[in-house]
Amino acid sequence: MAPPHAERGADISAASGIGSLIVSGTPAFRNTILAMFSAGFATFALLYHVQPLLPVFSDDFGLGAAQSSLALSVTTGLMAPAMLVASAISENVGRKPVMVAAVIGSALLTCATSLAPSWPALLALRALTGLALACLPAVAMAYVAEEIAPSSIGAFKSSCLRVRSAAMKLAQLFPKSSPEGPGCCSLPRKL
Repeated sequence: MAPPHAERGADISAASGIGSLIVSGTPAFRNTILAMFSAGFATFALLYHVQPLLPVFSDDFGLGAAQSSLALSVTTGLMAPAMLVASAISENVGRKPVMVAAVIGSALLTCATSLAPSWPALLALRALTGLALACLPAVAMAYVAEEIAPSSIGAFKSSCLRVRSAAMKLAQLFPKSSPEGPGCCSLPRKL
């Protein structure tokens, strides 16, 4: 049995010569760019949101700097091997369901992390978040290659770069802050 996404390319319309592929200038093209940007933004936000919290982890859990950095390291360390598995899973399940499940699953795991009662529990939840987050970048490029018409891939990539550049410029407008510094609400130290 062929994977769910394999048959879409076979449905080629004689009128357009492209079939169900997404072409530049269409609403579907713009929506795909927006979806990929949003998914990428969510991935980085869910991955790196703990970085300014590392000093808080050190204080609350009585850790050194190296130990508190495990909250980020365990997540990124598990992403690489998980990407290989995610690609294989998406071959059978489909690209879009895997990407949607990755974003929703990692968001729910991040919410659960905020309720972690201990350092080992927090690390376990961050590890699971890394596994969930790995599914998105591993599958997104295959999705683009399968769903965007070959003649529109260059326009897609340049549009993504323009959106990314604009987002980076926008991010520079906001001051960087710590959990207790300006621009951030005060966080409860312990529940």
